[in-house]
Order: sequence, then structure tokens, then C-alpha cells
Amino acid sequence: MKTLGIVRLLEIVALGAALALSSGCGGSGKGKTAGSSITVKGTLGSGITLASRDTGLRKVLGWFAPQRAYAAGASDVIDNVIAVDANGNYILATKSGNGFTLSLPQGRVYLVAFLSGMTTKAIYRADPNVGTTGWTALPVGSGSHDVDLGMIAFEPSALDTVATGSTDPDTLSTALGLAPGVRDAIGVWDAAMQRLANVDVDGDGVFDFQEGRRYDLTLHYEFNPNDTFAGIAGSFGDPSATTYAGYGYWLNVTAPGAHDWACATLTPPEGSSIGTGGFPQTSYNSTCGSVTNATECFYSSFGGGGMSVNFYCGSGSAPANLATSPYTPPAGTYVVTVDGATHYTFRGVTSQTIDANLNNLFIPTAKLTMSGAQVTRLDVVWWKHDPSSGSWVQVPAAELAAIVGSAGFEIADQYWDVNARVRGDLPLTPTASVNVPAQSGFTGQALRISYVDVFGYGYGVEWR
Repeated sequence: MKTLGIVRLLEIVALGAALALSSGCGGSGKGKTAGSSITVKGTLGSGITLASRDTGLRKVLGWFAPQRAYAAGASDVIDNVIAVDANGNYILATKSGNGFTLSLPQGRVYLVAFLSGMTTKAIYRADPNVGTTGWTALPVGSGSHDVDLGMIAFEPSALDTVATGSTDPDTLSTALGLAPGVRDAIGVWDAAMQRLANVDVDGDGVFDFQEGRRYDLTLHYEFNPNDTFAGIAGSFGDPSATTYAGYGYWLNVTAPGAHDWACATLTPPEGSSIGTGGFPQTSYNSTCGSVTNATECFYSSFGGGGMSVNFYCGSGSAPANLATSPYTPPAGTYVVTVDGATHYTFRGVTSQTIDANLNNLFIPTAKLTMSGAQVTRLDVVWWKHDPSSGSWVQVPAAELAAIVGSAGFEIADQYWDVNARVRGDLPLTPTASVNVPAQSGFTGQALRISYVDVFGYGYGVEWR
């Protein structure tokens, strides 16, 4: 079953972000002890008022007024400032006058957003001019110190409203302990963080996190090494041979009754067109029945109100159901409709730019050591295509540590049988070697390497 390789990716996605930056962000110097918190503070600037508490009227409006796209007017009232990490941990700021303070535990990467009721008014950008959508994420590692973002101003942008602080990016990156080059890498990869600003996905007028609910729509990208399992026995493949296979979407839900869903349909941003399979793209279990223009995808219920749905299935060398165009998944508002009635809205879903050269993406190459038909060792080297030089270079250790939350491998038979596979974790070093568990009762014929970035998106490469 082809989807079993993606199941491994989902497991890595669930585990990965919590491991991110546990040993810092590649920075140096004396910071607070690991496991402690830093203080991030700022002051809202002219034309923006930070309310001391939610007004009754604003709460009522939250129930009846539909969420609108991120937008800030000339004069805005902000009810709450929040920080959220890729695992869905939300932290509310304390407020004093027009100032706010966030206490952020180390070992996580955060997005900071400014809310009016249930509406996200603006998302903080440390540097709007870096990367795909600006440097959005605040990586708080063991080398990070307290940060003053300065005076916050709101500025409209193409996708949303940007909140910028008067503290310059160089000062901020020094305080966060970011090594040279890491800041630019974060600016390229952290577009995924924008989706985390959705605080009321189910539209009931209450913060999802205050109800113990989580709705996370994530992207996963698949790559074809254009090499075979047998071809990497004893030698590494060529990273430049790697091509883009396409992408899919995972919806991960923790909410009462979620495991009882029968049908889930994903509708993309208005006016967008995604290749292969068409939209709306529907995932369903055995009780849903036939759906026109739908692709049946992996649907996993794990009880207790938790479940995962995959829209667009497939990976590696057989990406029949992956989305393949446009190269970069459309940015904007996605809606998941459950059983034809309940709607879950995800605004600001964004991807880093994907192009034919795979610029800046991290691509693993692999080498297998064999003993007869048994794989005994796996060696991995991480590469990226550098757009400035036009060549493939090894990923610097600081960038790998800052961007990749966790990585793992899986070796299976040709059918990806659930009872015919072994797996393990990969060290997050530019070159890595691991001993492979014995393949008992089957012969390995396929290898998959999956990883998740610290922002919550997944990536996979398969050799068959």
C-alpha cells in the first residue's frame, strides 16, 4: 500500500516540531538554561489600541460576524496578542497600557499574531523583505535572550497585514542567537507558520485552544530521486537527479466527535486551480460512498476525538494522485467541509516557493550497506540547490538544525506491507550513519526518508 510510506511521514510530523531547536538555533554565546523561557515584548504604535480586556460587544460579534481575511484598518483595537508554535501551543500575552509581554519557553518556534475578536488583524514579520513572505518565525532556542520588538506598526501586504517592529532584524537575530545564514534560511522556509494564526477554525466564536480543540492543515511535498533501491546499494545517488513529484494535504484534528466523520472535502483558495484529481478533493471512509471527481485517500481515526485525513495521496516514484500544478501550492483560504454541512476555514495557508530547480529545499541522498539481502546500515547526506551559485551544496549544520525538526527512515518490501518494514530515526547532521534493524521475514526493496520542518510541513523521498 503506497500510503504506508506517508503514514511514517505523518508520525514524524506529529513528533518533529517538539524536538526543534532543543539545542538552540545554531547560535552561540551565553543564553538562559535549556527549558527556561524568554520574554518578548512590544508596544503598539500610533492608530492601534490594545484593549485591556474583551468587551461584551466584541465577544457577541465574534459569534455572528464571519471571520474576514487578515486586514487592519487605519484605527484598530487589538484584544489579544498571541504566540503559537507548530504543535498548536498558544500563549496569550499579558497587557499593560499599549504594551504586551509574552513569556515563550525555549526549544520552540513561534508565530506572533494580533487579534481583534476571532479575527487575525496582523502577523508579525521580523523582516518583511526576506524569503517567500518575510521572516515570520521567532525561533527561541537555548541561546536566545529577552527581546524587545519595539514599536509595532501595521502595514498591508498582498496576502495579509504585516506587523513590523522598530527593532531592526540584525538586533533581533543577535538576541535570538541565530547563526549567520540561518536567518535567511528561516525567511525562506517559515511561510508555513502563517496558517497557525487561525484561532477559531470551527467558527463557533471561541478560541479553539480554549476548548481543547486543534485543527491543523499541513502540506507534504514528495520528491523522486530518479534512482532505485538497488542503485544506492554501496553508493550515493546524485542529488541533482532529484525531481519534484508533487504535494498533498494533511488535516490533523483533535476535537470531540472528529473520529465519527464520514466525508471530508477540501476546497482551495477561490480562483485557484490545482492539477491532478481536480477540486473539490474528497477523502472518505467506507461509509461515505462514491463521490464525483474524488480521489479516495488515507483516512485514519485514532479515537478520543483524534483523526487525520489525507487529501491527494501517493508519493515517490508513483505520484498518481499527488497535486502537480502549480508547483507552489496556492496561498490563501482553504475550506474543509465535513459530511456536507460543517465547515472548517483555514486562512493564510502558505507554502515556500517551489521551482523546477528545487532551490533551497533540503534533499537527502542515501547509501545502503548490504549483507546478502539484508540492509545493515544507512548513510545519508543532506543537500540543497543554492540559487546564487547554481550548484548543489551540502546543507550547513546550523541550517539543518534550525529548519528540520525530525527525520526518519523506513525500509519495506515492495508492497509496503505493514508487517514487512523496519524504521528508525535519523540524526540531524549534514552526514549521518545509522544501523538498520534486521529485516525479519522479508527482503527490503524500498527505502523512504521523511522529515518535517520545524514549522509543521512534511517532505519525503522514496527509492524502489
